[in-house]
Amino acid sequence: MVDKIKVGDKDYKVKVDPEITDRGAAGEVNYKKAIINVANDLDDQVLKEVLVHEAVHAMLEFMGESQNNEEELVIRIANGVCMLIKDNPELFLQFTQKHRTPKSPDKKWESSAIDVVRFDDNLLHEDLRKFARGENFVYVQDHEGERIELEGRILAQKGDYIIRGSQGELYSCKPDAFEATHRKVGR
Repeated sequence: MVDKIKVGDKDYKVKVDPEITDRGAAGEVNYKKAIINVANDLDDQVLKEVLVHEAVHAMLEFMGESQNNEEELVIRIANGVCMLIKDNPELFLQFTQKHRTPKSPDKKWESSAIDVVRFDDNLLHEDLRKFARGENFVYVQDHEGERIELEGRILAQKGDYIIRGSQGELYSCKPDAFEATHRKVGR
């Protein structure tokens, strides 16, 4: 069993709770404490499905959908994700392994150039506005640190790279992951 599940900017600790079945559940998530509790009597396959189910709850909470976090929707999404994982294991391995072309196992994938900025002390508000092409973002600085929010969700935290995808979408990447998978070209 995994001991943690990362969802957005939180690492949820996975714990076995022998009393959870007394509450009529196989799993539950505590958003404030970042804990996912699971029953101790689950077989391996059911445990995996429960972990995905609780991770979907955490994902929806991270996306600001906590008030719409209805159980029926979570069940449907979690079942769909489990089906995708079971039916397409090679797809999910691509997210955790170094990318290699199927025809040339000794060569790394080459991707197209991307537009990227780093959210650090050198990034000016007007430079980010130009980069974001008019997206309505908000700088937030509070007890949790500095971050940029876009449409009510956290886009990036201080130190993250902000990437503009091929369709103009914005997303972030943690520095260690970005620097391990990208190299600077030009400019």
